[in-house]
Amino acid sequence: DLQNIMMSKESRWYRIFGNSETYDPEKMNYDKELLRRFYTKNGYADFRVVSAVAELAPDNKSFVLNYTLEEGPRYKINDIKILTSLNDINPSDYYKEKIEKSVQNIDSKLDDKGFVFVDVVPELERDMGNGTIDLDFVIEESERVFVDKINISGNSRTLDKVIRREFRLDEGDALNGAKIRASRRNIENLNFFEKVNIDVVPTDENRADINVDVTEKSTGYFNIGVGYSTVNGALVSAGITENNFRGRGQQISLNASVSHRANDYSISFTEPYFMGRRLSAGIDLFRSEEDYQDESSYDTDSTGARVRLGWNYTDDFYQYARYTISKDEIKNVSRGASRYIKAEEGDYITSSVGQTLVYDKRDSAINPTEGYYLSLGNDVAGVGGDAKFLRFDVKAYDYYTVMEKYTFKFFFNGGYIVGYGGEDVRLAQRYYLGGSTMRGFEFAGIGARDKVTDDALGGNWMIYTGVENIFPIGLDELGIKAKLFYDVGVLGKPDNIDTRYVDYSSDPRMSVGFGFQWMSPMGQIDIDFGFPIQKQDYDEKEVFRLNFGTRL
Repeated sequence: DLQNIMMSKESRWYRIFGNSETYDPEKMNYDKELLRRFYTKNGYADFRVVSAVAELAPDNKSFVLNYTLEEGPRYKINDIKILTSLNDINPSDYYKEKIEKSVQNIDSKLDDKGFVFVDVVPELERDMGNGTIDLDFVIEESERVFVDKINISGNSRTLDKVIRREFRLDEGDALNGAKIRASRRNIENLNFFEKVNIDVVPTDENRADINVDVTEKSTGYFNIGVGYSTVNGALVSAGITENNFRGRGQQISLNASVSHRANDYSISFTEPYFMGRRLSAGIDLFRSEEDYQDESSYDTDSTGARVRLGWNYTDDFYQYARYTISKDEIKNVSRGASRYIKAEEGDYITSSVGQTLVYDKRDSAINPTEGYYLSLGNDVAGVGGDAKFLRFDVKAYDYYTVMEKYTFKFFFNGGYIVGYGGEDVRLAQRYYLGGSTMRGFEFAGIGARDKVTDDALGGNWMIYTGVENIFPIGLDELGIKAKLFYDVGVLGKPDNIDTRYVDYSSDPRMSVGFGFQWMSPMGQIDIDFGFPIQKQDYDEKEVFRLNFGTRL
């Protein structure tokens, strides 16, 4: 268990592509800190590393690392007190499970209430006989200190303003630890730097400089992949992305993906601070060609462009708007296709405007273990073009980790689309369940289906929800974890179908299964084995699914 949380690793054949098995004195020092964090987080308040020694092995080719630890007794918290001379605060609002986290929470709460110049010091009184600790949080007013200068170094390529605009403090503001931590998180989330160090250095009696030292890393990359997906078949993809174009924090990317089922091409550009304001603006050009012959006896082409504008209300709460125009075509319709599909053969123009509100409190956007994510979006088509519809989408995700290993993900996706002005919702805009949404069923394997041709017709509303448990299986270094899941889905029928000729049921479908998640160098790869436990006779099952990429 201890080796799993350390950076230094024993030599193994599968670690040939990493450096975790390479001896490094600095790595040993960091291991001591990782051990301290692990023990103190689990209640060992007296823990210490007695010694950490590297000895040359008899073969003169490797080292043996010896760590001598003194665990001490394990304590439980017996009593908690908030000792403060400040007025208008309620101590019961502040305490949470872990001491360091509690200090941050108290500091943040006090900052919200206007108590900027305070020190929060945890004091421990141990009772070794009973294995308990009395915990006092002492809150005292501290001397007022203001920011003199913000100095930035180490950024040979990235412009100063790209870093400076992520700060939640300006020169002349009152110094605030919570805002410094938020600034550090914002800079790290840019993903432009290997290291971000922020130091506060006093310069006068009540003034201090904030020194920011960064170590830049490569922000542009070229990727090429060859793989196989049970949904898309053989897959070849290539792309080039620069996340810090010209050192201005701009993102530009060109991507192409060709598979047995679908071909996708796209060019994107994003300016994160449009016109010098905290507005992101971007444009996307795209073309996709998809084969739906197996599910619905037709192919589609779509070519278009999208303009985006986004803004933040807070670091966690943001909104973005979009305008999309595309030319969509239903073609290569089989002679034996459903009459509902034949009626839509040809091309049409879709012109739509939309917006999405997002509230994201996850601890990580890449590998979340705690927190939640909420989004609400809607689109209106009919600002010119042929298609006329209203669409509403909602997503909710909650992450909860127990025993530091088992992450539970509770999720809910809902959507509704309706035509107006005498127009029905077309095939390309409808919802489909199955494949990556509703495991255990083929893509478009759930929902309304023509009784004669067996073509999937999609639906005008859908609900997809469930729970997933992700846990380690001893292959963390390779980025591989296992998972168990339970999915529930319901797909509503299209408004224009006649149930005399179409199989349809609004009963929920359910499935259970297991799988593996691999954070590979090419991105996330999911391997799922799903088994329907509630289905209709005309639904299409799929036990095994392999998929590249991840999405909310």
